[in-house]
Amino acid sequence: MSAAPVVEVSPPWRPALGDIVIEPTEKHTATVVFLHGLGDSGRGWADIVPAFGLRHIKFILPSAESRPITINGGFPMNGWFDVLGLGPSTKEDVPGLDRAAAHVISILAKEKAKAGPESPVRYAVGGFSQGGSLALHVATSLTYGKYLDGKPAPSVPLTAAACISGWLSGSDVLAKGRRNLDAGALERAGRLPILHCHGTVDPVVNFQFGKLTAETLKGPLGFSKTKFNAYNGVGHSVSPEEVADIRAWLLEHLPPA
Repeated sequence: MSAAPVVEVSPPWRPALGDIVIEPTEKHTATVVFLHGLGDSGRGWADIVPAFGLRHIKFILPSAESRPITINGGFPMNGWFDVLGLGPSTKEDVPGLDRAAAHVISILAKEKAKAGPESPVRYAVGGFSQGGSLALHVATSLTYGKYLDGKPAPSVPLTAAACISGWLSGSDVLAKGRRNLDAGALERAGRLPILHCHGTVDPVVNFQFGKLTAETLKGPLGFSKTKFNAYNGVGHSVSPEEVADIRAWLLEHLPPA
């Protein structure tokens, strides 16, 4: 697949807070862009990410814009895209999803260009709640080579993706679009490891919705290496067990060597 040009997001992305970058303290061999949840910012994860103890990974924690959010009564808060509801049959903000994904992909593309063509650095994306939903959208856009609206996405090699307490947006559009994918896109989907972690008593993003997300990724969408971890008694938060599992998973797919 030929690389699509990297274009600036229009209108310009205007977050309330700039990207937070946690630099590696050992040889840099991986970069992870991690996306916060609705109403939060990159700063909210600045103290959590170091707990992974992965000194070879550069973590980039961008922040969403402040925007009206429908499920918040239309009042503005930091959000990657509008959320009209949380359920498999809810109408979705497709333009907002694609715009946010383009912003995250531009971060990855710039990191790759800065590292150079011979760099051993690998790239991954992850997120919590709404950030997890966007992380999955970034992963499917890069893997399939196009956004939900059908426009081409830039070519950035993605090694892994993770979603914590999140959901998959645009699954119907993605399933229909898969019928027209070339063999290369389907092959990339089959080899991309995706981790989905979800608490069984999540009061915000229902556990069954999260489980359906993993099943849809693994089945109809062709991401056969999707792994779903359930955490008994955990709500809409990140437990110590999840942190340990995410760390192990990142080490498996983004090892130091």
